[in-house]
Amino acid sequence: MTRRNYLCQITAPHFCAGLVVRRGARDMTVIQAAPILRYMIAWSASRVRPYCERKGWDLEIIEIFDDPQEHSQNP
Repeated sequence: MTRRNYLCQITAPHFCAGLVVRRGARDMTVIQAAPILRYMIAWSASRVRPYCERKGWDLEIIEIFDDPQEHSQNP
């Protein structure tokens, strides 16, 4: 099974930054984040989305891509 990663953009009044989220068996998890959002690494999507809503930030999926590590392991 190919893992899917999602590039997400968070837009706030004072910054715009990205997260990479991986779909797991039960939930989606943040695996990479811009420095301003690094505290979100390992958060689930079900935690990120309401957090952004409370802050008044926009969250959108920009791109969906396959996990590049899987491709390097399976030539």
